[in-house]
Amino acid sequence: DLFLLREGSFFSCQKLNKEEKSHIKKIVGRLGFVPQMKECFYNAQFFALADSSNKIQYAEGYAYTDLMPVLHGFNVINGKVIDITWEDKQDNNNKENHAYYGVTFPTQYVRKQILDMSMATSLIECYENKFDILKKKFEL
Repeated sequence: DLFLLREGSFFSCQKLNKEEKSHIKKIVGRLGFVPQMKECFYNAQFFALADSSNKIQYAEGYAYTDLMPVLHGFNVINGKVIDITWEDKQDNNNKENHAYYGVTFPTQYVRKQILDMSMATSLIECYENKFDILKKKFEL
């Protein structure tokens, strides 16, 4: 879809440094829930909202795994992917065999969408909002 081509970028699956790992661990402790498979939008949106420092951003787009690309919500810190839905306990979430392409959304935009819709769902393919983000220029 043109929105992703216009607004999106590739994100790196690099190893996280010590400070990034420490920050992520602190935010995971604030979540109040255990991230579940197939709940990527909920997991990633609330993970970003739990970070009062705004170092962790919510991103949405496509993630390519060993099988195929799928619409996916994930997080980014310093341009590096954090994927709490597809957690890899062996390597602190860095999936070097995965590729991520998407758009980062400001935390205030994520918060507003959750409050307006009373749920966390895809912000790009949001039928509840009649796919508004795909119909017009993305502005904050």
